[in-house]
Amino acid sequence: MNSSSKIQIEKSDSRLKITFKWFQPHAFFLVFFCIAWNSFLINWYSSDGDLISYLFPLGHVAAGVSLSYYTLCIFINKTIITIDNEKLKVKHFPLPWKGQTTVEKKDIEQLFVREKIKHNDDSKNTTYPLYAKLSSGSTVKLISGSVIQNVDQAQELERKIEAFLNIEDYAVPGEFAAELKPKIEELKRNLHPKINPTAISLSDLQDNFVFNFGLASWLVSYTIQYDWVNGSSDKLLQIVNDLGENKLLYVQLQMAVITPWIEVKMDHYQFPDFDRSTMSTTPDRIPSENEEYFISQKYEGKLFHKNQKEGHSVRQHLYLNKARTESIRVVWLSDENYNIYKGVKKETREFDQLLHPTK
Repeated sequence: MNSSSKIQIEKSDSRLKITFKWFQPHAFFLVFFCIAWNSFLINWYSSDGDLISYLFPLGHVAAGVSLSYYTLCIFINKTIITIDNEKLKVKHFPLPWKGQTTVEKKDIEQLFVREKIKHNDDSKNTTYPLYAKLSSGSTVKLISGSVIQNVDQAQELERKIEAFLNIEDYAVPGEFAAELKPKIEELKRNLHPKINPTAISLSDLQDNFVFNFGLASWLVSYTIQYDWVNGSSDKLLQIVNDLGENKLLYVQLQMAVITPWIEVKMDHYQFPDFDRSTMSTTPDRIPSENEEYFISQKYEGKLFHKNQKEGHSVRQHLYLNKARTESIRVVWLSDENYNIYKGVKKETREFDQLLHPTK
């Protein structure tokens, strides 16, 4: 275990646990304020009065109860963030508090901090909540600013979680201090990933590697790599077998989970909905051959052909049918330039004798 700025960390290869207390020195001021506020209300209700005089301060009573409860939470509550192989969970205890959050680990693309300023008469209150940007394009508040002590603590939580999830940091629109971070287009490609020759997987496939699939031997003849800003990399492989048959194999890698898809490149006219779309205005569902496909994930990153170092900025929208066994993948290089692929999900066990590179 190690700790920094009152954050306690327990870490293993597959699990991260972060614990921090809510206590802040201003809690003592809140104690005296609550005593004065509630004493006034007790005195008010102790005196004789008509119905209106009893109903009028009810809003003040609610405020006094809420502030007293929050003050008690500051003294005794803790927040625990746990990340395992599947989920990120946020829990506040021992007193109940809103914001108990659970997010699928594979859906997390980026973490970021926002600055929230609330003006009260002549004063202002500034807080720094922590958010997660998901691969679907939506955002989720992980921890509210009322729980996090200051911006340093918020940013430390962001760094610790991103480091554990192996997420490459970049600037998110609306993020606090975004000017200090690289932009999406500035992210660099790793051209020389390490491959363990004794434990090669589908995600390691590249040009001139061979493998068995469907009672045939296949050669990877061409590779396109997608490096997403959430730190994961997918590949589109053109493969050819001994009989000269060609297929497209899309290897999706999300948080160490590999999903292979056999795809077919589609003509644009087969999907007229996209003729009226742009990268930022795509439909939430697509009909195709008596089946409906619903948006599942949205990605941003770069597309690389072979050994390109810079690549092209790209966005991808992935649609799945209800059974999640078929996909429609739309890859946007620009509003006018996009490709559509239709895929069928396969199991990794259908691929064997992987990665025997030819010389």
